[in-house]
Amino acid sequence: MDSVIGDFQFPGAASSTAARAHIEGDCIRILAVDDERLLKNSTLLHLAQGMIIPGLAVDIQFADGSLFTPRDSNFRWPKAGSRGDLATTLETNRLAIAISMVGLVFATWLMIAKVIPSAAVATAKLLPTSVQSQMGKQTLSFLERVFLNPSELTTDQQASAEQAWDKLKDDIASDDFQYSLNFYKSPAMGANAFALPDGTVVVTDELIELLADKPDALIAVLLHEIGHVENQHGVQLVAQSLGITFVFAALFGDLEGATELFLGAGGSLLQNAFSRDMEREADAFAITNLEQLGIARTAFADAIREISQGSPSSGSSVSLLEKYLSSHPDPAERIQAAEHKPQDD
Repeated sequence: MDSVIGDFQFPGAASSTAARAHIEGDCIRILAVDDERLLKNSTLLHLAQGMIIPGLAVDIQFADGSLFTPRDSNFRWPKAGSRGDLATTLETNRLAIAISMVGLVFATWLMIAKVIPSAAVATAKLLPTSVQSQMGKQTLSFLERVFLNPSELTTDQQASAEQAWDKLKDDIASDDFQYSLNFYKSPAMGANAFALPDGTVVVTDELIELLADKPDALIAVLLHEIGHVENQHGVQLVAQSLGITFVFAALFGDLEGATELFLGAGGSLLQNAFSRDMEREADAFAITNLEQLGIARTAFADAIREISQGSPSSGSSVSLLEKYLSSHPDPAERIQAAEHKPQDD
């Protein structure tokens, strides 16, 4: 016969009585410590066992709601109910613990690598235009304060780029976004261009000057940025960032900042690079539309070649910022994809 000292609490009572639980086979009797009167009589299989947490006592609950809690935190009930079986296994079986940990890591990876990106694509299609517009304005406002200066291009330089842009906007871009072309000087970003979710496309003075004698290459770059907008890559990035944040918040039990996450979603564009798949998708969009416009697909290769050769060394602040804003595939890979049609390979 096993026995353990503890505290017995009647249903609905605020106080408890010092008692001893006597266990014999499948039967359990709860006797008061002071006078040995019978407080409860039942079988272990009809009891519900509390959650097993190392270092804490495990109580048992009777059908009428009465409760017995052992004073020995190491005591474990034999055969009591099934509610604590999993916890008991995890507490005592190292193999089960290892399998659970591996399963948790795999489930987390699956959510981050597969489920969230797929959900982000679906979410992007449902996001209202007003939200995309707010995200674009928020991000551009930050960039203007930190990285972008007023353009120093001449009127003729801007007009030439705007002429090409207007044709692309009319012939290629959809009416789902409020497209606009913006010029800025940015020593920090160098020869660069980027697109925001609402259709705002920014081109730096440095890029215009770098491609001054290659107008088709500039068109290729603009098409690439339109490809990001049309495929809603920026919105997908934000959705992925929020999804990953919620996964880790759920794992660690902190969801209090959910509202702030949504309000600051636009800032995620500055903290996440386009994935290589997104870049390849935008590249393919540019190359396909170059051909539809009657422009050689090699114009895209020329753009990549010029930008790569014009980029500073990898140790400079400009290169670090470019990596911060966008993680492009290898330039050689992109040039090869532009110069060789699939059937030529």
